[in-house]
Amino acid sequence: MNTVWDETKNFTKVESIATTFTSPYMEGDYLGNVHKGWFVAPATTKYRFYMACDDNCLLRLGKTPGLGPEGYNNTEDIISIYSWTDRRHYFKQDGIKRHSEWIALEEGQHYYIESHHVEGGGGDHVSVAVEIE
Repeated sequence: MNTVWDETKNFTKVESIATTFTSPYMEGDYLGNVHKGWFVAPATTKYRFYMACDDNCLLRLGKTPGLGPEGYNNTEDIISIYSWTDRRHYFKQDGIKRHSEWIALEEGQHYYIESHHVEGGGGDHVSVAVEIE
């Protein structure tokens, strides 16, 4: 398990319901976001996830359908980024991999998904997208 950056002692905690898998843009400096939820596969096929952020971020996916982070086999880190990119710029050419490998998922199954994001200063954002094979 990777830790993006754990310097949260002075952070304010706010909980809300996300309608997209993205954080507010230009929210502020020295902050972090954690998104937790479920990805429901629309078809039995392979999926590739993409992530863009400023400054550091991590994406985890549950290994067992229908179980959360404490469930059977827990989660696996599918994307870890220790660098910034522009908002939703999933294909920045800087040698950093901003996508997962292809992952086989089953139609209608709920897969726990979680992202972590830490922002230092300027240009803050995090977003996740998915490609269906």
